[in-house]
Amino acid sequence: MPWPRHLAAAAAIALLFTGVASGAYVVRRWQAIPTVELIERTPAQTREVRKSVDKVAPVLSAGDLGDRVDEPAPVRRASPRKRSVLVAKTAEIAPADLLQNANALRAQSRWRDAERVYRQVAALTPGSDDAYAAAVAAASLRLDHLGDAAGALPLYRGVLRSHPTGALAEEVRWGIAEAYHALGHSDLEADALRAFLAAHPQSLLKAAAQARLSMATAASTSAAPSP
Repeated sequence: MPWPRHLAAAAAIALLFTGVASGAYVVRRWQAIPTVELIERTPAQTREVRKSVDKVAPVLSAGDLGDRVDEPAPVRRASPRKRSVLVAKTAEIAPADLLQNANALRAQSRWRDAERVYRQVAALTPGSDDAYAAAVAAASLRLDHLGDAAGALPLYRGVLRSHPTGALAEEVRWGIAEAYHALGHSDLEADALRAFLAAHPQSLLKAAAQARLSMATAASTSAAPSP
């Protein structure tokens, strides 16, 4: 059964200005009004039919009910809500689009906002390529721009555990070493650098990793308690 044109427009307007709830109300109201066949009736029968129609659909046009027109129920307008990338419903935005939004925030140096959206993507599609890239990006923002090396470590370790040979494994292992360095854990930094060199012997960071390993080893040795 096709929609009456005016009800279809009303539903569209309700959806636009007052949200899904009002649009659904228009749909239910239209579905609740039965189709009335036009047949010849006596005046008395017509009056009875009008009484029954009043009970089903009280808001009709003046041409349908003579001089009687009920006042329409007041329309409740939903309170306006602020919409932004950071508070958008995840069901309305695809993870790939969220990832692009996070990249745009990062390009604007909005580090904290970008990190939050990256984590949203990672939580939305665990195990996916988008989640993998987003988790690494969130960890690097925590380490490089938010001063949160302690918060970056669990993200890096979680990614390395789930993707030990992933496309970003080199960056992840280097990030772990950097995080330990920022936290002043020379012994753990040295372990991370050894793991980095073992897993990525051809890395462009090989020389830097070897130099850092020598420094971390010396620092951890000097920090060790004397026997």
